[in-house]
Amino acid sequence: MNGATWLLRLDLPSGSVYLSDGGVTVYGGNTYTAEHPTIGSIAQIGEVSEGFGAELPEQEIVFAPPSNAALAPLQAGAFARSAMRLWVAEFDPSTGAVVGTPDLRFAGRMDRVRQQFAFQQLQIVLSNVPETEVLLFSDDGNGLSAEFHKSLYSGETGHDQATGLVKTVTWGVESARGGGGVNFGNGGFGGGGFDAFTQEFAR
Repeated sequence: MNGATWLLRLDLPSGSVYLSDGGVTVYGGNTYTAEHPTIGSIAQIGEVSEGFGAELPEQEIVFAPPSNAALAPLQAGAFARSAMRLWVAEFDPSTGAVVGTPDLRFAGRMDRVRQQFAFQQLQIVLSNVPETEVLLFSDDGNGLSAEFHKSLYSGETGHDQATGLVKTVTWGVESARGGGGVNFGNGGFGGGGFDAFTQEFAR
């Protein structure tokens, strides 16, 4: 009986990573394994969340890494908006070969990386957005990340440990008006007191 597996490809700046959750699988001339020495293994594949307004749909992948050394290459990939591909494939357990054509479930770009802790287990959550995100950025490359922060303030390490951020902060592009609570401005980069405050505070 054939099995089913996720196939994940991450094209990090340091090299491509090929992971599966069904053992060793060969597809497209590449070998997908259950564990990577740095990134670890796939702990969970999240559902694609729908975007609305100025937001994009988002897809999350949870990794169980052997150590927090996985943060550096994943953060570098998010900063570079590296490509990622996610398939569901049928495979022959005796050979590891894919049967038929895998179903491409998500093709996108790496967006955000954060840490979380499960029971006695460090986990890293990678958020991905569709490839069409590049059409929505007027200032490509700006982001709330350690790498971008250091490109502006050389040697400054204030963002190095900021790995639990879950709220996206817009840099250099128009942002939507905040919903609920106190609103200090009309939204937009430099367009109101609220945005100016949040972006200065995020530094």
